[in-house]
Amino acid sequence: MLPINEGTSDHVLQNQHPCPKLQKLKLADLEMLEDISQGKYSGIPMCDLKDMEVDSFSRLTHMRIARSGKLETLVVRNCNSLRSLVLPSNCFNLKKIEISSCNILKEISTNPEQEKTDKNNLESILLENLEKLSSFSLDTREFPSLQKMRIVNCPMLETLPRNNYTKEDNALNKHSTLVLFDDKEEDSQTGEGKMKMPPKLESLELADLPNMQLWKQEPQIPVFRNLTLLKMMRCRSFETLFPIPVAQHLSVMKFLTLYGCVNMVQVLEGGGGNHERVFEKLETLVLKHLPSLTSFCEQEVDFGEFPELKMVRVEDVPKMNTFVKLALKTPKLSQVHVTYITKFWLGDLNETVKYLHKNHEKIKDEVWESDQSNTGHHTSTAESSSQSESRFKEAA
Repeated sequence: MLPINEGTSDHVLQNQHPCPKLQKLKLADLEMLEDISQGKYSGIPMCDLKDMEVDSFSRLTHMRIARSGKLETLVVRNCNSLRSLVLPSNCFNLKKIEISSCNILKEISTNPEQEKTDKNNLESILLENLEKLSSFSLDTREFPSLQKMRIVNCPMLETLPRNNYTKEDNALNKHSTLVLFDDKEEDSQTGEGKMKMPPKLESLELADLPNMQLWKQEPQIPVFRNLTLLKMMRCRSFETLFPIPVAQHLSVMKFLTLYGCVNMVQVLEGGGGNHERVFEKLETLVLKHLPSLTSFCEQEVDFGEFPELKMVRVEDVPKMNTFVKLALKTPKLSQVHVTYITKFWLGDLNETVKYLHKNHEKIKDEVWESDQSNTGHHTSTAESSSQSESRFKEAA
């Protein structure tokens, strides 16, 4: 491992001094460094490099990584002058990409001069606090090994991995919606700009994406069969999370959090019949700060039971007057949390939600008074919850 810290050099690891056996590289706090590359198409030549971390560069404007076929992990964070990041096209062993807190980064792309490969082993993608990022472009739309995806506070993001997305397309779609996944099974030109459904995806966390849609049309193929965790925060374009036929594929979902999605009216919509089975493994459901939500599902659908549901939290959902229209069994549920401390239970989930709706203002005042009285002893529940939620660490 080669750590380089607190330097003032304006260049690093140029081609005259390659490090062919280097496997781990960490660069941090190099104040004068402006470009991690040398020559127009060269970049950093490290054949055996597996892990690379770049952190806290105040002047770094461009970063190009070249010829690193063994690279497995790339982390770039706190580089507030970085404008472009170019990855090698032959990174077929890359498993983790984490790019965060680069305030003016506009584009993440691959080197067009290098030979492309269809092979892709990415397991984790994290894009966070990239307020100017408009394009995250790799050479493939297929991610057969992807297990975790987290996109937080990337409000200008319009395109994810795509092939033939042109500048003219971008000009025509300045205010376009970010469509996350392709809704078709087969290859097609209409799929450009969208990821194909990652078949192994287990964790999906999305926040502060004001114009995002998961897909344009309801998928006609099974999706999210391995998804166990979904967190969605402050994504205001959603009125409904899933159609019921899609939710039926989420047979292993355990944790669902919806927070601050101000236009969401219902979580599930529609259904092909009177009896629908969904979320049979769901253990934790969090509904917070959803001012438009009226129920979990507006239609009269018999869901039967949520057999594994153990924890429900409903906070600041003033229009939700019932959970679902018909009776619902929740054999492992015995209370509904408003905060970690305040809980209610009136025999079943529907009756408890009705009570919360009827007494919303009273409960809200009581919670506020309770928080104030506890301030002298510890941080208030509301404050600590807000802080943890903003970092996606609140599970309930």
